[in-house]
Amino acid sequence: MYGMYLSAGGAQSFSHYVDVISNNIANAETPGFRREFPVLRARHAEAIELGTVTPGSGRREDVGGGVLLSETMTDFSPGTFEETGSPTDLAIADRDGKTFFAVQGDAPGETLLTRAGNFFVDELGTLRTQEDRAVLAIGNTPVRVDPRFPVVVTNDGIVSQVENGLRIPLALLQPRELKDLEKAGENTFRDRGSSRGAPLTDRQIRQGFVEHSSSQPVQEMVELIKASRAYEANVKMIQHHDETASSLISRLLTQG
Repeated sequence: MYGMYLSAGGAQSFSHYVDVISNNIANAETPGFRREFPVLRARHAEAIELGTVTPGSGRREDVGGGVLLSETMTDFSPGTFEETGSPTDLAIADRDGKTFFAVQGDAPGETLLTRAGNFFVDELGTLRTQEDRAVLAIGNTPVRVDPRFPVVVTNDGIVSQVENGLRIPLALLQPRELKDLEKAGENTFRDRGSSRGAPLTDRQIRQGFVEHSSSQPVQEMVELIKASRAYEANVKMIQHHDETASSLISRLLTQG
């Protein structure tokens, strides 16, 4: 039954692969979305994983072990910009996509990171994300403006209003390592390490623009077709092994 287990493991891996790529396609129009990609690796045979056989020994047990989904990684490459003309739409034009807006998390005092800058000002003047999270200024306080007056955001991330002399610097953060970021839902990330303020060279804000998703629909569709075919091939192999096992059992029973 070893072949059936290999096929089942392959089907499970490619089923997750399909889910990840499908999520990328679904978020192809989500501002600031960062696509994910599954990483598959060749798996050793069971005997090698148990340590009873050495890889490369050439023994009967030294056979392939199928594929294994080792991890799902995030592509932090910046997306393209689109001009919207809305004064509350902001895009970060840093060098390598490592700078993020800081927004309020679910827990008290929690800070989450996002690249989605399609903000709005609520009736109380708080700058918020589309998921209703408050956008934070330096000092982890919500950005609040007077909704009666126009909002101007300078290239270095200062929210200002001439009428009342308001000047609020946006909190723009960078994780020490992008690998420390984990998705927290609603197009946000949680830093498992420690974030620091972005240097002035990376505090580059373009008002009236939004950053597109890094997901490319055509590329994702190609990956989806490949993963779907691999999943179907593994399912067919499961069916083949099942039919072979059933035929063998029937013959044994008949001979008995």
